[in-house]
Amino acid sequence: MTYRGFGYVVDSCPTSETEFITAATRLNCGVDKYGRNQYTCVPNEDRSALVEFCYGKIVSYYQKGHCLVTFGDGYLDQISCDQFQAGCPEANFRGNDLYKFSACSLINTEKQCFYAELSCPNT
Repeated sequence: MTYRGFGYVVDSCPTSETEFITAATRLNCGVDKYGRNQYTCVPNEDRSALVEFCYGKIVSYYQKGHCLVTFGDGYLDQISCDQFQAGCPEANFRGNDLYKFSACSLINTEKQCFYAELSCPNT
């Protein structure tokens, strides 16, 4: 299913480099001016869906203690994950390394929360 004309709703995001490359190839994502793959898979801003898309900008570095979400027409924003039980990035990271932090993409779409949050139901 398409999402706001820039991405696709998926059941899960890649959790390994192999899955990341396979998904990027399937979507035919390009690379930024530094050669970084622009494939992205993140929750939407209200955590009701996971969205995969080819990010049309330079793949940036993001701060430790944060996950990414998409909003609007494919913009990325950092949100704090310091309330996670585990899995919150402990070092700064590039956007194309998100597959290394699966807690940032494991969401309860019904309750609109990250499973790693103590208050999020795991069913």
